[in-house]
Amino acid sequence: MSRLLLILALVFSVSFGMTACGEANENDIDVSELPQSVVTYVTQNYPSATIEEAEKQEDDGQIYYEVELNTGEELLFDATGMYVGTGES
Repeated sequence: MSRLLLILALVFSVSFGMTACGEANENDIDVSELPQSVVTYVTQNYPSATIEEAEKQEDDGQIYYEVELNTGEELLFDATGMYVGTGES
């Protein structure tokens, strides 16, 4: 019986650990790492929203920033912080 409990505890620990690791995206960055122009754009165009998450992505050698607002909207910016459109939602 104790062996079964040990196995169940081990399986639970491993599956919980894998789930927790899967939640973090390797592209995630801190909001403070965004270009100031991204923060300014969000502040001016979405005054009641806050940036919940930020990602730095590379696509065909180009750098992009994607931010998710607390409203659920996702915005996409180029490497200089210029708005280029909405992200995938």
